[in-house]
Amino acid sequence: PLEVYEEKSVFIYRYFMNYCTFSYTYLFSDWEDYERLIDWMALSGINLALNIVGHEIVERDMLLELGYSHEEILKYLAGPAYLPWQWMGNLTGFAGPLPKWWFDRQKNLSNRINERMAEFGIGIMMPGFFGLVPIDFNAKFPNCEIYEQGMWCDAFKRQPLLSEKSVMFDKVSEIFYRKTKEHFGDIRYFSGDPFHEGGNADGVDIKSFSKSMCKNVKNVSENAVWFFQGWLDNPKADILSGFKKEDVIVGFLTADKLYSDFKGYNGYPWLYMSTPNFGGTRKLDGNIGGIIAKPFEAVSRDDSLIGIGMTMEGIELDEILFYAFSKTSIRTDKIDSSEFADDFIKARYGYINSNLREVYSELIRYVYKLTDYKSYRGRESVLCARPNLNVHTVSYWSEIKDWYDSEILYAITQKMLSEFDALKDNECYITDIIELARQLNSEIGHECLDKFSDAWNSHDLPVYSEYSEKFMRLFDNAEELMMYNKKTTLASWLEKADLYAQNEEEKRLFRFNALNLIVLWASKDGAVSLRDYAYREWSGLIPFYKKRWQTFFANLENDGKAVDWADFDYEFILDSLDKNFESSPKKTLKDIISGILKLKE
Repeated sequence: PLEVYEEKSVFIYRYFMNYCTFSYTYLFSDWEDYERLIDWMALSGINLALNIVGHEIVERDMLLELGYSHEEILKYLAGPAYLPWQWMGNLTGFAGPLPKWWFDRQKNLSNRINERMAEFGIGIMMPGFFGLVPIDFNAKFPNCEIYEQGMWCDAFKRQPLLSEKSVMFDKVSEIFYRKTKEHFGDIRYFSGDPFHEGGNADGVDIKSFSKSMCKNVKNVSENAVWFFQGWLDNPKADILSGFKKEDVIVGFLTADKLYSDFKGYNGYPWLYMSTPNFGGTRKLDGNIGGIIAKPFEAVSRDDSLIGIGMTMEGIELDEILFYAFSKTSIRTDKIDSSEFADDFIKARYGYINSNLREVYSELIRYVYKLTDYKSYRGRESVLCARPNLNVHTVSYWSEIKDWYDSEILYAITQKMLSEFDALKDNECYITDIIELARQLNSEIGHECLDKFSDAWNSHDLPVYSEYSEKFMRLFDNAEELMMYNKKTTLASWLEKADLYAQNEEEKRLFRFNALNLIVLWASKDGAVSLRDYAYREWSGLIPFYKKRWQTFFANLENDGKAVDWADFDYEFILDSLDKNFESSPKKTLKDIISGILKLKE
């Protein structure tokens, strides 16, 4: 007979997923990927999860009933990589159109996801109606008042919100929920955020708007619950006031960073959440102390705190953070950091020793913690940045803070490498040692940048040459290093896109979605603040980043001519639509990591 193992939790809700994750990690994923994820969620005590897969069939059928043609709908809907941002109200139509077969395929996948989650007692959350309509809705229905929402990131025109005062608001809402039920059955939890990330609320009676949202979702189910993302200045107080407290959950997405300044949501129930990475980028990044201890302190002081959650934008990186959340979700009191480290080491590697204890004690103490600026310590890899003598970040939104000491990271990596012969056949160990070495290689890059920039500006050409040449060697280290993890190769990412396609035209469309998302993100001309937001330090992409820097150095040393990096990046995307990125490392993993350590010495 199987041994029954039980744990209790102090948290009513243990929530998981983020809109963005469905593209940054699960773009073109199949059932096998989701089955593995759901099994992990069930084992981790998660009892509420977002599922937006297949929602486009609801939008399609709603618009068909409203008189839109198939061609108009396909023009309105974004391509596969960008659908999450369409459901958040940020954009429409970009990188499409979707193939006509797409809708039923994704609906079937979504229902399979929902069925498995239901089997494990995981509550299903899907998109709710909060007024989003096509940009041309007012042209179709000229008597309807709409609230224009302006631009998102200066790159995309947002969808307008249909006014709650319009007779069409209730009609569109009724169709939306009827189609949701028709395709996905009875759903209790709904999600949506009016005015998300800077949407225009001027002239809107927010409380009236909220009451209409609430009334319509309650017509679907008396027990319906609405989930708001607590992000930036949302949800606005007047939005909450349109709901009864028992009908709302707010997820405070950055609680593990900003809880000390948190004033609550006027008594509305909320979740203590962590959002440890943005864009699904790779950097040792997160706050373990804020996951394994702080939620228990918060719940003891605040009756309106009813659960915890994790809304990472990407999965399959910084796996220690997911273990921390898993351990926290099914406990009644906080975990001591040394106890947590021991549990993690034993579960991950199957044995423990004093050296591994030191590795994880130092990682938790120096790496996976907050700076004084309430920001994670992880630093983006300068190798992947658009070249500049003064560059210190890759993405537009990244912060320059007091990062962890690279000497400490060097010592941790050295200790971890000493376990190589004992653990070289352990997949988890290989994943972890690669990540440590990748981050160290990146930190060396930042140090080289400072050296060759200062030398160039002071006309010290020998020092400039020494460190710029050393900098360029780091790309080869990174390229070979990332080949040893299939999840960090461009070839694997594109293979998923290829397998989804049914013909060559679709293959090129899907590849464009997969590539553009992680390079330009937006259009070539509109990617000023979004480009490289979801950069990938992956084998196959690293030669592209290397070519950027080679071009920069050549121009700097010759005529100083500026490069149009948007054109440069777009050309790479187009050239990659038919390219094979399969490759194999020429060095052993141990030799690569030893070489990185030697560079740091």
